[in-house]
Amino acid sequence: MLGILPLSYALIVPTVLTGLLLLYIEKRPPIIFINLAINAWIFMNCLWMLGDTLGRPSLLYGARVSLVMGLIFIAFAVALSKDLRDTFSHFKRFRLFKTK
Repeated sequence: MLGILPLSYALIVPTVLTGLLLLYIEKRPPIIFINLAINAWIFMNCLWMLGDTLGRPSLLYGARVSLVMGLIFIAFAVALSKDLRDTFSHFKRFRLFKTK
């Protein structure tokens, strides 16, 4: 965060909290798994940043585990989904390609 490490560390808290709040918004199983994948991505980025800035390679292993977990959550979302467009609809990138 612009080289201001205390600010970067402080921003971890609201980022993780908002990610966790996503888990309470939608109760459909495919969307829950997508939100779990988003949280895994958030945790991965936090661990990656902390590992890099604190010089702790063990945190980078945790980031890799979080990445794999996120991919597994996406696979579960796809497997449970009856409509992939609806499952991924809350991602703006996918909304851009909606057909009429």
